[in-house]
Amino acid sequence: LTAKQDRFCMKDTMEPAHLGSHVGQTASGIYTCACCNSTLFHSSKKIDTGSGYATFISPIEHGSVGYKHHEGSWLHHPLDTGIHCEYCGSHLGNVREDGPPPHGRRYMVNSACLKF
Repeated sequence: LTAKQDRFCMKDTMEPAHLGSHVGQTASGIYTCACCNSTLFHSSKKIDTGSGYATFISPIEHGSVGYKHHEGSWLHHPLDTGIHCEYCGSHLGNVREDGPPPHGRRYMVNSACLKF
């Protein structure tokens, strides 16, 4: 892993908003985990919410992303639940329950934690 990938994938932190390389990405394709290459998201589920992160309405398949509630953490927004690659455990970003229908979620993912 690069130093940047280690910082955001292994240390449960978020990149500064609007600086990630995948934020404005519009090409069609598959996003995989930067650590283990597991398939995580498809570009057809990517949305622009203005959050400054690569944002998706759902993972590519059920069970590819795991969840971890940030209990009492001052480092995270109170509405955020941490998400990680279910295959290798690397931190991906956060999910909020305020996304568009039908799922109602928005997965905000660190660009450093993804490969396209």
